Amino acid sequence: MIQVHKIGLLAGHSAAIYNLCEGANSHEIFSCGSDRSLLKWDLTASEAQVLAKFPGAVYSILYISDNGLLLAGLADGGISIVDLNQKKEIKKLQHHHAPIFDLTYSKVNACIVAASADGAISFINTETLTCIKIVKLCAAKIRNLALNATETELAVACGDGSIRLFDMQNQKEIFSLEAHLDSANCVLYHPNGKFLISGGKDAHLCVWKRTETGELILHTKIPAHNYALYSLAFHPEGNYFASGSRDKTVKIWDAHTFEFLLRINKESYEGHLNSVNKILWSSHKNWLISAGDDRAILLWELIA
Repeated sequence: MIQVHKIGLLAGHSAAIYNLCEGANSHEIFSCGSDRSLLKWDLTASEAQVLAKFPGAVYSILYISDNGLLLAGLADGGISIVDLNQKKEIKKLQHHHAPIFDLTYSKVNACIVAASADGAISFINTETLTCIKIVKLCAAKIRNLALNATETELAVACGDGSIRLFDMQNQKEIFSLEAHLDSANCVLYHPNGKFLISGGKDAHLCVWKRTETGELILHTKIPAHNYALYSLAFHPEGNYFASGSRDKTVKIWDAHTFEFLLRINKESYEGHLNSVNKILWSSHKNWLISAGDDRAILLWELIA
């Protein structure tokens, strides 16, 4: 049996929150949303600092600790690069013409990957901040990206329902998984390296198992939520994972058996009033952090 305790609420955004990421220290996080703002939070003080304002919504954020850069994926398809030491934008990349829904960073390959609503992903060199390659995958939106633990493989959640796997060394597609009936919205590698988990607009979780030949096959498919899944996150110790959904709930799952354990909702836990767009399992006291359309960032403690 597990229990969850609500730690508190961070209020600072004036509209829907789309994304979260950790900062230089475990007690720091960044948030962004449709209010065009990029905020920095100190979890120990529940205080927010406005880092930047943009002409349109900010859909994704990525902090790179190696060089102190904060990247913001914008509504116009641009990527704003903010130097936190200089406290200013040093460059804007414009390789896409539709919102940047996700950003990820591979230190091993010195590469940033961006996912866009224009159906393409781009690979960007972190040293020169120039584009290496743009790959068009489908006519639908590209929602989410995930790197495996060794950063050799990239999983891409596509709006046509597929999960595409890429070799990070040569940026070439390895194979494709027909994952969801509609859009594949989120994807995440299991810390043990044996599984890949995806969530879709069809409200299902798909668990993919790694075979001896390195391919992924469907292990189980779970009717997980009432509406679309938008986000997945693993507990820092790897025993649990969480899913966030348009049905306004966060659910906790056993990472070993993939069994449902607990639902965080408004009625029982004073959870979210609207869609849960992003969840982050912070290394700060292993807090689970959720954010959504209700403009709230909620902090949770899991008690096993």
